[in-house]
Amino acid sequence: MRGCKNANIEPVNRTQGKACQPVFALAFVEGKVQQLIGFLVQKDASEIGNDFAFRDEDPDRAEYFNTMIAEALTSFFNVPSGLSDVEPLNTVQDIVDRINNAE
Repeated sequence: MRGCKNANIEPVNRTQGKACQPVFALAFVEGKVQQLIGFLVQKDASEIGNDFAFRDEDPDRAEYFNTMIAEALTSFFNVPSGLSDVEPLNTVQDIVDRINNAE
């Protein structure tokens, strides 16, 4: 935790150790993924549970979902992801598991 003054904070990118952000707690990750999926399917995040199958909402937008989720995983969660990585993901829990398993 070099360079971070708060005990609850550690570098997101452990190889560089430059940017400090709160450690991804389970509730934080779930909440952010629910917000992302809510935005993509145009529903309130409170309507999105972990078993929510977002692809079933609009199968015609699967490519859009893949692109946006891959970008969010890479940019926000620091989990490098391409389209082929997110194609098998169908629920909020699938995305949460990918994030948590990458740490």
